[in-house]
Amino acid sequence: MLKNVSALELAEAIRRAFQGKATLAPEAMQVLVEQIQRVSQPQIELTERERGVLQLMARGHSNGQIAEQLFISPATVKGHIRTILSKLNVDSRSEAIAHAWASGLVERKGDEE
Repeated sequence: MLKNVSALELAEAIRRAFQGKATLAPEAMQVLVEQIQRVSQPQIELTERERGVLQLMARGHSNGQIAEQLFISPATVKGHIRTILSKLNVDSRSEAIAHAWASGLVERKGDEE
């Protein structure tokens, strides 16, 4: 209960507690719900370059094609892919792509303009 509850609300909370029922102020409930949502849906922080690499991966491009399109070396592409796999907590390109599609990190082939 919050400090600003009325005597009637406090009495009802005591009765509920005596009956073994939980009592939670609506304001406190809202805070808990927001925290649970944040924890259950962690934000994946990919850089703009990592998102670009991931989008090209999702379109089926090879490392060489990605490097050519982004004007970076294939070794740099591999480094970005390692970082992407780590951030997404997956073990393969296909898992990364599936995760990215499911979470909306990238658009499916044909969805983009």
